[in-house]
Amino acid sequence: MSGVVMGAVALVGAGATIYSAQTAASAQESAAQTASNTQMAMYNSEQQNLAPYMATGLSANDSLNALTGAGTANPLTSPLLKPITMDQATLQTTPGYQFNLQ
Repeated sequence: MSGVVMGAVALVGAGATIYSAQTAASAQESAAQTASNTQMAMYNSEQQNLAPYMATGLSANDSLNALTGAGTANPLTSPLLKPITMDQATLQTTPGYQFNLQ
């Protein structure tokens, strides 16, 4: 009879262990899902906060491409590479020259 009792106790112990393991696994899965959802919410919030700056950067990139001639057939014709002609009249209209006169 004691063998039957020992077997029953072992069976109940095994059942309790399996139930505890399943409960712990479920709790871990729930915690991982909560953490994942929190991280996704933070990411989406950050993307929303950065959107105006990203739009400004893209606009500035278009302006820089136009100035440097990037994406054109001949980038050597860009406005930044045109020669500067500096004569007395042009020099006198520069802000630095005007500042020195004051």
